[in-house]
Amino acid sequence: TTLAACTFEFATAPIELAHGSLTHPAVQVLHTACSVVWTLDIVLSFLTAVYINGALRFDLRTIALEYSRTWLCMDIVITTCEWLAFVQFIESKPASILRIFRMLRLSKLLRMWKVYQRLSEILFHRVNILIAHLSVIQMCMAYLGGLHVTS
Repeated sequence: TTLAACTFEFATAPIELAHGSLTHPAVQVLHTACSVVWTLDIVLSFLTAVYINGALRFDLRTIALEYSRTWLCMDIVITTCEWLAFVQFIESKPASILRIFRMLRLSKLLRMWKVYQRLSEILFHRVNILIAHLSVIQMCMAYLGGLHVTS
């Protein structure tokens, strides 16, 4: 759901900045759904393990400290602006300045990029180990097959 919300935000934020708020009821429902997703994302971020110095940490205190140190402040500011924009929309007042903060949500993509890089690094390391093991097995099989005998 977070990926769907990111995609929606990524697609609509530039349009809203250029042409004003999109007022179609379906778009407003999706905006509200995204606000709910981002609010839940704050809660779930306190329960998501974090890497610290290359070690995956699961204890809630460490997770809370790391999240507070990195993304919490920005998440609260942006999510608060999302809900204020929702309230202003319900009251039929323009909320264009608050929609600008929606662009900040796209910075969450940086976090996804970091996760992608970390997973790529781990996968690359594992593939190198697998290749090394296969090379050792190949050399052992060649030795056992008689290729070690010199003429």
